[in-house]
Amino acid sequence: MQVLNDNTFPSIKWPYQGHSVALSGPCNLIEDNPTKKLNAKGGTPKKEKEPLTDAQVKTLLDTIRGLPPYVFVMIGLYSGLRREEILGLQWDCVFLDAPAPYISVRRAWHEESNRPVINSELKTKSARRDGPFPKVLVDCLREEKAKTISEYVIADSEENPLSYSQFARIWNYIKVRSTGERTLYKYVNGQAIRKTLKPELGQTDMQDPAEHCVYNRFPGFASPSAPHVYHEPDPRRSRSQNGPAPGRA
Repeated sequence: MQVLNDNTFPSIKWPYQGHSVALSGPCNLIEDNPTKKLNAKGGTPKKEKEPLTDAQVKTLLDTIRGLPPYVFVMIGLYSGLRREEILGLQWDCVFLDAPAPYISVRRAWHEESNRPVINSELKTKSARRDGPFPKVLVDCLREEKAKTISEYVIADSEENPLSYSQFARIWNYIKVRSTGERTLYKYVNGQAIRKTLKPELGQTDMQDPAEHCVYNRFPGFASPSAPHVYHEPDPRRSRSQNGPAPGRA
């Protein structure tokens, strides 16, 4: 058997989807065809997600103000960072006192066995970028920085980056305040009594009337595994008022 290395330039005929593919150039020995499960017709196109309107943004922020997900949502709305970039964000990459305040994306978060791992090797070159943000986020981050000693912008009670389960619990503050239909169970004399709730926008918690609910099925807020915080700026406002257009996670 011929061993392939960087000094060998073989031409390999490999059957793929009924076609013969020639591979030329430096390569290592491959024992299996990594493309055998790929669909030759391509994948399913992603469904376009509807961004939040200014009114929805106001409702969301008013409802979660002072709650654990508030800073996370603010960063997502006004900087356009992805979830992994926000959870891996450290204060040394947040420049609040620059002439034009900006965030420098240099790290990303992921989890391994429910343990947070912060990696400085990003997926693509374009992922390493600098992005400005408006005064409303400057004020929010300045207030947050004054009361934390963690090097991470989003941290747990021990000043460490969040694990996936910790983030899921934080995200649940938003889920329970949405208009998504939910089923509750109450046990009476050993029997489960099922009740389906369909909250409406503007309702409050029946058990705690002071607890206002978002009660609006915001796009992308269904799962903590892929929270997308999109904002559609009001076209009647200036760019300086809206801030930079948030990117889509």
